[in-house]
Amino acid sequence: MPSRISPTLAGLVPRSSALGWVGRRAALFACALLFAPGTSAAPFVLELPELVRPIGDPLDRSATLAIPAHFDFGQPFLSVDAVFLEVEATLYAGEYDFCGFIFDPQPCTHVLELLGLFARLDNEGGSPFSIVTALSYSDELHVPSASGTARSAFDYSLHGSFDFLLDGEGELTLHWNRVFTFPDRIIMDFHAPYGEIHGARLILEATPIPEPSVSSMTAIALAILGASVRLSSLRQSKKSPRSG
Repeated sequence: MPSRISPTLAGLVPRSSALGWVGRRAALFACALLFAPGTSAAPFVLELPELVRPIGDPLDRSATLAIPAHFDFGQPFLSVDAVFLEVEATLYAGEYDFCGFIFDPQPCTHVLELLGLFARLDNEGGSPFSIVTALSYSDELHVPSASGTARSAFDYSLHGSFDFLLDGEGELTLHWNRVFTFPDRIIMDFHAPYGEIHGARLILEATPIPEPSVSSMTAIALAILGASVRLSSLRQSKKSPRSG
């Protein structure tokens, strides 16, 4: 029993005695190959185990944090449209006593600041600007702790494109989102933020390079369609009455 053909595809090839049943089926098959879903952008997810670790030290008065991570998706891409970082973490606030300003000392008040994270994507020297994204774990700044999963997109508005990621490889570095104070503030008994990262992944919205089989199928489809057209022309010419 003949297989069913999509009515949409069937409409592309007219019922013609010149093609014949076999020729028409071949043409329909060629159209099906040509109009099959092609390569398009899709999400590619890569775990970043280098970032999974305890972070920070309450006794580190410099509150430095810089965790590098290399990533390799194992394949090149035709284009990279967007890049996201997703990090699951538990974070504890930094603490200090704020005692006014150098020009205006005040009674000390205890302050909690729950800092998020931010990541810097290495653009391999392609731009003088850093490509960064911020990860927030609470809508409130002055809370002792927060946990959850934060996801944020890298912004390349100053860079033009993510072409430096077309090879599927790169580097990023994770930092505290904000550890600073104004030099005229009086800060006492400072304890740096700390926490733990439970999971991290990089997500690309990218178009992969087609497998060789896709190109081969397209070439076969064009060959079948061309042969069907030639067969139709040949049959039509044989049926046409000779002039004279």
